[in-house]
Amino acid sequence: MRFTPSIFGQLIESLDRRQFQAIVDRHDGDAYDKCFKSWDHLVALIYAQFGAAGSLRALEAGWNANAQHHYHLGCGRLQRSTLSDANRRRPASLPRPSRCWLASSAAKCVVRAPRCCG
Repeated sequence: MRFTPSIFGQLIESLDRRQFQAIVDRHDGDAYDKCFKSWDHLVALIYAQFGAAGSLRALEAGWNANAQHHYHLGCGRLQRSTLSDANRRRPASLPRPSRCWLASSAAKCVVRAPRCCG
C-alpha cells in the first residue's frame, strides 16, 4: 500500500530539521537527554497545540493512539514522565530562538501555499 502523509506530517515535513538542530546545538538543548531529543519534544508540542491537548495525559493518549504512523515524523511513542522531564530540563534559552525559527518557517509555508478561493 502506498504511503500518504497526514496533514500533520506535511506540516512537520515543511520544517527544516537541520536549522532546528543548529539552534539546539547552539544552546546545548540535548545535553541531558539520551533518547527524547529536542526534535521529538518540538513535534509533540506542536501536536499538543493542534490537538488541543489540555494535559500531559491527554497528549500521551492522543499521540500514542496512532504511534505506528510516527515513523515518518522521526518520533516514537511518548510517556508522561519523559515529557515532564523534558519540559523541566530543557534550557530556558532554547524556546525563544526556536519559536522565532518556527514562526519564520510557518510564514514561508503560508506564502507558498496555494490560494483556495480564486
